[in-house]
Order: sequence, then C-alpha cells, then structure tokens
Amino acid sequence: MTASSPPCVAAIIATMQRPQDIVVALESVLRSTLSDYEVHVIDQSTDELSRERLDVLLDDPRVHYTAHSGGGLSVALNHGARLTEAEILAITGDDCTVRADWLKKMIDAFDTRPNVGVLFGSVSPGSYQRDDGFVPGCVLSGETLVEGLDDIHRLSGTTANMGVRRSVWRELHGFDEKLGVGAPLRSAEDLDLTLRALARGYHVLQTPDVETTHHSPTLWVDRAATIRRNWYGSGAAFAKSLRLTRIPMLCALARLSKRWVGGGSEVAATYGPKPSRFSMLAGFAWGFVVGLFWRIDRETNHFR
Repeated sequence: MTASSPPCVAAIIATMQRPQDIVVALESVLRSTLSDYEVHVIDQSTDELSRERLDVLLDDPRVHYTAHSGGGLSVALNHGARLTEAEILAITGDDCTVRADWLKKMIDAFDTRPNVGVLFGSVSPGSYQRDDGFVPGCVLSGETLVEGLDDIHRLSGTTANMGVRRSVWRELHGFDEKLGVGAPLRSAEDLDLTLRALARGYHVLQTPDVETTHHSPTLWVDRAATIRRNWYGSGAAFAKSLRLTRIPMLCALARLSKRWVGGGSEVAATYGPKPSRFSMLAGFAWGFVVGLFWRIDRETNHFR
C-alpha cells in the first residue's frame, strides 16, 4: 500500500461499553499475516474508557478510531464503511477475536469468486461455564455458495464474521439502520443486507476457512429473551424481502420453514440443548408482522 492507494481490505469493529473486550479484539486483528489493511474502530460508548484502554494501540498507523454518537450497530458499520476506500469490508464484533489469517483468507475468498458480494465465516463459541449459559456462534461444517433467494435456507451467519464488497454495500445503500442491535428492529442487519444482495443478483458465500471466535456468554435465564430478540429482527427482514420480491421470497420461506422443522440453523445449534423453539417462532412471527406494515423507502429498500 502506498500513500496514494487505498488498502485492499478494511476491518470494521463497532463497540459500545466494552473497554476490555475491544482491546483484545483489536489486538487479534493487528496480528494479521496480511500487510495491506486498515482497521476502523467505531466507538458508540457513552464514556471514555474504551478510548483510554485503546490509547497505546492507536499509535499504530493502521488503526483509525472514531467516537460516534449512538444509533445501533448498523449505524456504526455504515459509518465505518464510509471512512475507508478499501474494496473489501471485513466485519467482526468487539467481543470476538480473529485468527491471524482471517483477513488473508477473506481476501482470497473474494478474489477467487468475483460474483460473491457477501461472505460469512465460521464463528466458534469461546470457553464458558456450561452450567451458567452458552456462547452464541455459527460453526460451519462446509462451504456453501448461494446464488439466489430460493436457497437462502442453506445460509447462516452473523456480523461477528462477515465480509462485504464495498461496491455492493454502496449499491445497496448500506445496512438498514432500523435493523441490528441498538435499533428499533433489534437484529438481522446481516440477514437483510444478504437478502437484498441476492435480490440484486450477487452470490453469497459461507465458508469455514474464514474463522473468528465469539467470547460473550449468554446466561440460561436470558436465553429465551435473546432468541426472541434475534428472531424478531429476522422476521422483520424476511417480511421486508417478501414485500420487495414477492414470489421468490414465498418459495424461500417455504424452504426455510422445512429447515426450522428439521432443527434450524448453525446459529440456533449453538444456543444450547433443546433450543426454545417457541421463543424462536414467537419472535419471528412478531417481527414478521411488524415488518409487513413498517414503511419502506423504495429508493433504498430500507425501512423508513
């Protein structure tokens, strides 16, 4: 990378009130075997603790720190994407660590598949006390390439390990800021962008070669509420896609219902034994109804 050329990839980490975790997350990215990259930390914290803990790491010229007012995860990710000219956006969480080859593997996956607009990697649950709770993840057993909405049931994935071509992000007007943690519709910013990318003709790749580890546990007593929150956003995202694409999404939902009956996704599989299927269905149904009636901006295909 020269002074006049952008890096080939930019890692984006949104953080809020996790001063210890964000230091560990950033340190893991900076151990990358890749040389041509930059990192954008978007801090929505209401205090200075994260900035203070990160102080030494901010001397690294690859690191760019931005304090940003709240609004949720999608707002932070969109802001980070606007700050870089890198073509590949590599996204992970402030409570995650990445392998040293994370950025290299992501670049290789995009380079060898020019039609892929969005990528999801494997998210391994970190260590935890099983008596107390579980760590959500998405453990992938093999590679999956999805070329259309009718195959969306074959995908899982989260922004804990996600890659997006910046040109695709720009064409889709970014993440929908009504979706995601901290936004009114609570989650599923990743799913929504994936659905819109597929509707535009881009492919989506899911690969275990690109790997991160998630470290924040969820207590058993909070499992049902966490499931309802996450599946609520998913319901809203699918309802929006149904309104935008009609027949293709009807077929996709039929296939998705079969997966749900058969046991669910790789994400649900990490939510502990005997996942709360009632909580999943209740959250999804509630979000789906809300998504059917929430106004859509037809220029951006985002919720208003």
